Amino acid sequence: MSQVKGLCVMDVDGTLILEEVIDLLGREVGREEEISLITSRAMQGELDFESSLRKRVSLLEGLPVSVFDKVFNTIHLTSNAQEFISILQKNGILVGLVSGGVTPIVERLAKSLDIAYFSANQLEVKDGFLTGKLVGQIINPEVKKATLEKWTEELKVPKKCSKKKYRIMLTRGIF
Repeated sequence: MSQVKGLCVMDVDGTLILEEVIDLLGREVGREEEISLITSRAMQGELDFESSLRKRVSLLEGLPVSVFDKVFNTIHLTSNAQEFISILQKNGILVGLVSGGVTPIVERLAKSLDIAYFSANQLEVKDGFLTGKLVGQIINPEVKKATLEKWTEELKVPKKCSKKKYRIMLTRGIF
């Protein structure tokens, strides 16, 4: 790989895309309002992210994995997101996605935008259906930061690129 000039890491739900994927999944199971309320309270800091995520995911129990095709086809990129990512990539700046959302959607977004680096929460699946549980590490704000730092080190991003800049792009979005 040639010298990496920089790294831009973005959140997904509400930043790269307009929607909150877990709310869209909630719609498919008939619990959109309940899940959206929990999402809103978590975003306002009223609820702990991890426990609120576990609760929202538990409400998705029984959804078939085929739901991800439908949900992926309903999401919308934030205005100019695709062009922004393309400009970064053309200028030697790698793009990564670190999301508190779910892997089946984040992975598809990454592939569609030619983004090699991504991390998101993994949903447990049994016999083609969601179990309502998560698998592995929860991607919370601390894990997002650690992932950013890990990628920065692994990719040997030049030290002149301040990590502080990356944290601002990661936590506040860029659009």
